[in-house]
Amino acid sequence: MTVTHQVYALLAAVSSLGFLCKADPLPPVSEISFEWLNGFFLKVSWTWERPVDLPPSCEVEYYVYRPTTAAFSTTGPHRKTILQQDVDRYLTEEAGSGRWDIDVQVVGVPPCDNWKSKNTSKTVTTKKPRGELVEDFKCVTDPDGMNCSWIPLDPDLNVTLSYGSCEESEENMTSLKKCDERYVDGKRNGCYLRDEDACVLIETESELKTFEAALVIRLPKMSIREDGDHLRLTWTSPDVGTACVWEYEVCYTECEIPRNCLTTHMDATEDGSLKILYDDRCRYEFKYKVKTSRYCIEVPSDGSGSMTYVPQGKGPAPSSDPGGNTPPVLSLSSTIVIASVLSVVLSVCLVLTCYCFKRHRDIFCPSIPDPSAIFKGMMVNGNKDLMPSTSSHLYTPMPEAVECCKLILVAENSTVQENS
Repeated sequence: MTVTHQVYALLAAVSSLGFLCKADPLPPVSEISFEWLNGFFLKVSWTWERPVDLPPSCEVEYYVYRPTTAAFSTTGPHRKTILQQDVDRYLTEEAGSGRWDIDVQVVGVPPCDNWKSKNTSKTVTTKKPRGELVEDFKCVTDPDGMNCSWIPLDPDLNVTLSYGSCEESEENMTSLKKCDERYVDGKRNGCYLRDEDACVLIETESELKTFEAALVIRLPKMSIREDGDHLRLTWTSPDVGTACVWEYEVCYTECEIPRNCLTTHMDATEDGSLKILYDDRCRYEFKYKVKTSRYCIEVPSDGSGSMTYVPQGKGPAPSSDPGGNTPPVLSLSSTIVIASVLSVVLSVCLVLTCYCFKRHRDIFCPSIPDPSAIFKGMMVNGNKDLMPSTSSHLYTPMPEAVECCKLILVAENSTVQENS
């Protein structure tokens, strides 16, 4: 290389370094627009004009910032792209709203990373306002698919359900499946879905709601048997998630005294088992639940189960309740009715008792003579007139027959004449 070439290369390097150190701000993006591809994926587009003085060696990328929620970081952009558009999933239940304030910024790629533009903001909204519409939406997963059910907030509204995969792919972004296998079970409505990883769109003519379906599994049945000085608790393994590790949690009371909860982990290829020391004089109340532990997304059981166990020979046979039901408890209205009936019965019994007591008062409370009247005559100088007559109460003997005798006085020397 000649000296002339070296001088030119040095000047070019110095010029480039001077340009990089200058770090003028890049122009912001403009004409931001958005388009809903389906109920979940939103395409945001913009335009940006590259400055003529920006060296060809400097590349740029676009930072897309999403609203601050629990699902997104507050320290950096949510998405980065080199295209003048971005496609991402927007669910109303993640943001708690049907609108998002999006910022787009242009940033230079190293070594031009000191070059940045100001943020350009755009508010995007769903096609319809967000509404609650349903509650307690859950999907029980099994080998045949997902049995999803919910409780409509207004049974009179015509609610439609569509769903699709939450995975970002061209096919998933442009199509939705309709729920054709609808059913009604009491207060709950239901539908069978064919995708395990499903995003759900529920809408009426005026409102909509989008979210990722919450997966649950059917609660495995638990059995209890005595094993020496222990009680052995066993479960059948779930029929889904064969590659998962399942976590079984058991909380129990012994003689109505709460004990520490126990946890054990089991592969799906083996049945769960747990042993605890027991006292054959005690009644045991168990509550248990199951969820995935490792290697799988978190999928809990549908509620918790309960079971009562009394050792053999110490009480009634054990009874299980794998559905988590508890013995029936009287409602408030039933308690009020029972209390009212008992009050009426007690009032009637009290009235009858008072009536019977009054009617037979001489039996329950006989008349007792005044002791002062009996002893009064004995205290007042022997006055017999003041003493009460007791002739009718004292014994009076019958008079005896007495033969009368006549006595005749005679002289000393005369003869006694016999009375003929």
